Amino acid sequence: MANISYLNMIQVLVKLKDLSGAETCYKEWESNCSTHDIRVVNSLLSAYTKEDRLKKVEILKKRAKQIGARLNAKTWEIFMEYYLRKGDMKSVLRCVDRGIKKSISHSRIWVPPNEAILAVMPYFEEEDSEGAESCDVVL
Repeated sequence: MANISYLNMIQVLVKLKDLSGAETCYKEWESNCSTHDIRVVNSLLSAYTKEDRLKKVEILKKRAKQIGARLNAKTWEIFMEYYLRKGDMKSVLRCVDRGIKKSISHSRIWVPPNEAILAVMPYFEEEDSEGAESCDVVL
């Protein structure tokens, strides 16, 4: 079965809130596919972050790197959204930075969602005016 088939199955299982089924499908994908599409990993990462299963997220991220799946800007956007929900602006900024760098390394353009930019601006006003200047250059 191709990466896209596994991606579709995992996305459906996640939407149905069947994380154990999605995990089973992911393990099958991991053992059967010779090329590892980061979109498949991102589907499960997103589900884990929405369920606040950060330990599983970190394990999955590490495992993805080991099997050769390359993290992309969307991966960092998933982490950024998690840290936004938690109010951890320093981690949000780190994820934005990594997302932008990944997109550049893949010759693509990634811009954080407007909600992220709007959430970060008050942080700069209150906490980190020097960081705002460097972020302004990036955005």
